[in-house]
Amino acid sequence: MNRPCTLPPRREGRPAPTHLVETRANYPESLPFAMRTDVARSDVAVAGVDCIIFTPERYRSTILYFHGGGYCGGSPKISASYLSELAALTGARVIGVRYGLAPEQPFPNGLHDGMAVLRELVAQGTTDIIFAGDSAGGGLALALALACRDEGAPMPSKLVLLSPWIDLTLAGASYTTRAETDVLFSREAASEAAGHYLQGIDPAHPLASPLHADLTGLPPVQIFIGGHEILLDEDLALAAALGKAGVSVEMHLAAGAQHVWPMMFPDLPESQRALRSIAVFTRG
Repeated sequence: MNRPCTLPPRREGRPAPTHLVETRANYPESLPFAMRTDVARSDVAVAGVDCIIFTPERYRSTILYFHGGGYCGGSPKISASYLSELAALTGARVIGVRYGLAPEQPFPNGLHDGMAVLRELVAQGTTDIIFAGDSAGGGLALALALACRDEGAPMPSKLVLLSPWIDLTLAGASYTTRAETDVLFSREAASEAAGHYLQGIDPAHPLASPLHADLTGLPPVQIFIGGHEILLDEDLALAAALGKAGVSVEMHLAAGAQHVWPMMFPDLPESQRALRSIAVFTRG
């Protein structure tokens, strides 16, 4: 439970199976948001890691954002319209990180990518950095904050996690109790993705499954979870564990909502309230 959250070295991966390559090719081109034109977009490499950056005319904070996709898929390009909305609503510069995907880039390579981007931003004088992410990206954001704490790297000022996948042991009862209601994620998909990502690493490793980590010393955390999704139990457990560790936590539970509902279903009143809540939380 209290193993130090220090980054293991990078590891060699393996080629993606044909069906995963095909799945990636069939991902949607974008999320159901209109691309905002009131924030400037740039596609650049930061510390050698490809990023998409959305910059309001004036900004105080920077959101370092990690996309979902089970560590095996997704990209900032797919999330770009949502990231532009996030930048406009929060007034923050938003940086979508294209971290390496498994199985070609297994654990902990994506964390190394995130750490490299963070250190480069700090070297450039960036302050007030918020970590955010959805699903696997939420797990990555939380794990990166733990690694920063234990390696003496600059800490984020806040964490914003949408349906974070934070327990790769797949032990939560909601993998069974919500199997019929979650239309976006399943135990089978989670098991396959975890195998691609872990490649022999203990699934309870605290940087792979931050629910099993010592959570003390983290900044305030905002969590969004849907009542119909299989990650319900582990995210409720995360909120409780953060509170017990002395961390300020703000939990938003939408009873009938799906996985990563604020970004997948933006027209829902619950999603619009969630985005406003993120704006208030990040600006505060």
